[in-house]
Amino acid sequence: METFNTTTQALKIYKYNPLIKGKIVGKLTDFDFLLQEILLRLVQQEIRQYLYCEFTAHNFHVPLDVLKKLLYGENKAPKDWLRDVKESLEKLRALTIVLKNYEVPEENFLLQEQNIMEMNKELKTTKKVDFAAFGLCEEPEIRENILYWRFNKYMVFWAWYKKDYTHLGIEKIRTLKSKYSQRIYEYIEYYRSLNDVRGNKTKLITLNKWEFEDIISLKNDSVAVLFQKIHLETTTLPELKKIYPNIEIKSPKRSNVIEIDLGE
Repeated sequence: METFNTTTQALKIYKYNPLIKGKIVGKLTDFDFLLQEILLRLVQQEIRQYLYCEFTAHNFHVPLDVLKKLLYGENKAPKDWLRDVKESLEKLRALTIVLKNYEVPEENFLLQEQNIMEMNKELKTTKKVDFAAFGLCEEPEIRENILYWRFNKYMVFWAWYKKDYTHLGIEKIRTLKSKYSQRIYEYIEYYRSLNDVRGNKTKLITLNKWEFEDIISLKNDSVAVLFQKIHLETTTLPELKKIYPNIEIKSPKRSNVIEIDLGE
């Protein structure tokens, strides 16, 4: 793996939009969420530069000192940081992501140089899939101060794919200590990537209750209880204000609608 610049605050993840909209089945902490984003970014660094990518599972690796820098930035890592990584990898290995309405290459199709331009231009070599559930990180292993892991063919394709993605900032994700604020941040950036036009940024995002539930991976009959479970007023909203200073999240009385007001 080539040298990774761990000092810049402008590191970007190019996250496939259906992954952002997908439902996570499993209990993740903010650290688990950050680790999965960094693994995705490392894979993108290795394969996104190429004009073609074989539609198959791939193995990847990263030195532990590089991983530590990506996880903690300029902050001092806790003494037991590697134990936290190992525990997180166990959860990511068992994690299930449920996706709806996404694109994959046609069966047995290799994304090779001679047809990649057609692929990116007209998508004649991809097919739409309605639903799938799959794991994220396979076969994690640490030896000789290096982390090895495997991404399935779908995760590899989406890490490489240069359409239908949203820019996310690792430095911003790193500052969010709540998994709920992390997921809401992703959704806001996804929504803006689709709806912003030059000189006219999105100011209000309106969601149905079930859409909001998919984002935070929680369900409840009451919107008020959902807000309590994600510690909206005490944790989630204050954290999001680090990125969106005027943000407010609310629901009109007796409704199943959630409004994310960016106040910009």
